[in-house]
Amino acid sequence: MKRFLATILVIVISATSLFSCAPDGQTPDNGKTDTYGVGACDYAKERDTVGRIVTYVEMCIYNYGKVVFCLDHTAAPASVAQFVGLANGGYYSNPPEGSTNVYGNRIHAIKPGAYIHGGCHAGDGSGTLNQKIHGEFLDNGFKSNDISHRRGVISFAREDDYDSASCQFFICYTDMTELDGHYAAFGYVVEGMSVIDAIMNDLSQYANSESYVLTEEYQPKIKYVRLYEEWYLERGQFM
Repeated sequence: MKRFLATILVIVISATSLFSCAPDGQTPDNGKTDTYGVGACDYAKERDTVGRIVTYVEMCIYNYGKVVFCLDHTAAPASVAQFVGLANGGYYSNPPEGSTNVYGNRIHAIKPGAYIHGGCHAGDGSGTLNQKIHGEFLDNGFKSNDISHRRGVISFAREDDYDSASCQFFICYTDMTELDGHYAAFGYVVEGMSVIDAIMNDLSQYANSESYVLTEEYQPKIKYVRLYEEWYLERGQFM
């Protein structure tokens, strides 16, 4: 796992597309898109946000529903600022009507039983941005990031260069504590783990065995990522 940004591979799958085009080029909707998934990850229930600077964001994935993350500025300030900045700028949201998929609004890869991976505007793991961030993990001399790569944690993907993360992220489906100190985790799921589980269960069989990349027709589209500061006030507890 020294390199999460997958090598470009040509993958040919003849099966019928799971996400075939709807009329007028719209993404088909099975009725779950704008509903919240169920459940916080166990790690979220162990974390105490008292005295910490946190931000809540909502990620909506076509055909699967909504996931809410708690992003921890105290643990990883540059990582959170990067992710929030990209969200506010529309990078993780749908491109304008009539345009091609130029933003990072897809889950483009899945490592079966391990993680789902998104945020690549190229759709194959090769996409990156000019604005890189300092890797906030122990290998890179950053000692204050105390978020462990447990089930439900979101972390920045990178190349071999410790300071190469820019836009791609992965969400742990299972505990991956062997990544602690090597990658910059910056938040965790407080609602919607069922969405992560459904994506893994539905699509892991279509992941390339070497690169873990899904062909485009099997890549779930992210409808949007946006700030959701009212989440905790509305619920008051983990769902």
